[in-house]
Amino acid sequence: MRIWIPRLVMSLSVGLAVAACAGANAASSDSIVLLEAAPHPGSPLVAGRQVEIAVTAKYNLQTADSGTVVLVVQNEQHRPVVVKDQDQAQKDVPRGMGEVTLTSVVPVKAQFKSVEVYIALISGNKKSTNVTTHFEYPVQQP
Repeated sequence: MRIWIPRLVMSLSVGLAVAACAGANAASSDSIVLLEAAPHPGSPLVAGRQVEIAVTAKYNLQTADSGTVVLVVQNEQHRPVVVKDQDQAQKDVPRGMGEVTLTSVVPVKAQFKSVEVYIALISGNKKSTNVTTHFEYPVQQP
């Protein structure tokens, strides 16, 4: 299953807003947790360079027979940050618990203040989710 980037980013943004207002993940039995990321979350990224972001997450999918874990990378204005013609990193996963590793090459533009990374678990054939984990990288000028 391929998730179209702008639709997921918009759905993810709306889902995160709803989750923030409702106190969200409390009713969900699905979850996703960051286990490891490289570079380390919070490490500064240098503007004008590309960086490969690699994440490993543990998921627990109970609300559907299958789902998709998606790596969403945005700037501080919640706009997608991807290399042109590159697919968004994602992996289909079965019901239950498991680990998944995703990578994405990201251009760090000079106008960015930060790069925000979301790992989302989308259950079944849904187009949005509030099951996410998030971290960010500050951007420093060379």
